Amino acid sequence: MKGKIVKGIAGFYYVHAAGSGVYECKAKGAFRKEATVDICTFVLQNAAARQAGLYFRLEDFKGDMEVQRQKVLEAIVNPHCGYFYEAQQTNFSKIPGSPIAYWVSEKLILSYEGE
Repeated sequence: MKGKIVKGIAGFYYVHAAGSGVYECKAKGAFRKEATVDICTFVLQNAAARQAGLYFRLEDFKGDMEVQRQKVLEAIVNPHCGYFYEAQQTNFSKIPGSPIAYWVSEKLILSYEGE
């Protein structure tokens, strides 16, 4: 699924995905000027996951919210940027503790399926 940020208000982003509608996203974390921060952005949808989740790993970028916003926009244009991931929600439960480990390799996920 691809989308375009159409609005941002008070830490919420509204992303329009063609054919799917508009999703509300929330950025969480400690936002400081010129700091590396943990940030988690997620989309809420009250439905069974039929599509892969989309994730932006922004922890390596320093700067304020504008830097984070620019990196998200860059990843939408270029999903092969190295910090954009697509992952199936069902894979999270294959790993003990069910972490939202969207960046793990398929090989690692398969190693847990035999247990």
